[in-house]
Amino acid sequence: MPRRRRMDRQTFRLPERHRWKAKEGNQIFVANKGDVRFEFPGGWVFDRTSGGEGKSVRFYDGHPPNDNIRLEVSVINALHPLALRAPLAEVLDGSVGDIGESCRRSEAFAMKLPHHELALLELEYIDPVEKRPAHSLFCLARAGGVHALISIDYWPEDSVVALAAWDDVLGSLRLGDYMEHPFFGPKEDG
Repeated sequence: MPRRRRMDRQTFRLPERHRWKAKEGNQIFVANKGDVRFEFPGGWVFDRTSGGEGKSVRFYDGHPPNDNIRLEVSVINALHPLALRAPLAEVLDGSVGDIGESCRRSEAFAMKLPHHELALLELEYIDPVEKRPAHSLFCLARAGGVHALISIDYWPEDSVVALAAWDDVLGSLRLGDYMEHPFFGPKEDG
């Protein structure tokens, strides 16, 4: 079974000549010196306490309960060789369950990108608490012995903002891109 690392939040002041660059209006999230890195919207609220014993982190578009969009990421270090070869679409499809009778889900599909491979899946369902339509998107990404499970949950009326954030996350996603000195940022752009 892959091992999920506990993630603790640490915030540091960056040196004057750092190389970190994000799209205007975005911030950069880095886990474990480069296990996972991506951009997310600036101003979103970071919370590591609600993700289950520090094994995932969440980002909200507002302070809960006044949020409408939730982005969550778990970092999984795969030690077993089978985990490194398992078909991602099958793993993701088997990992995401239906949410009630009225749940519609896409079939997971996988793709290989220059820096990593990933599988994607979408759910549409009636939220069991709010009793209204909701959407969830899931991504299972793998590279360099690291897996990241990323999801975003949102209401249909917030789809423009949620999908733009999702595009930024997936478009900037890097896994297993370790940095000896993360204070200075990656050696190359991207």
